[in-house]
Amino acid sequence: MHSTHLVSFTDDLPVLIVIVGLEDRVRLFLPPRDDLVREGMVMLDHVVVVRYTDEKARNWRRRSDRS
Repeated sequence: MHSTHLVSFTDDLPVLIVIVGLEDRVRLFLPPRDDLVREGMVMLDHVVVVRYTDEKARNWRRRSDRS
């Protein structure tokens, strides 16, 4: 398949959406979205976060290292 667009979406490509949060909050979020999944699966899985960082955390660490 060739496309003149940088990104081209079709109905037959797999989609993965990851939501990270407390289990009870995620479970409350899911039911109203049941109509969005016509085919496929919705998975709820326990994860172990090995590392988490974001830009604000990196900037804060840089400033505190200078002190």
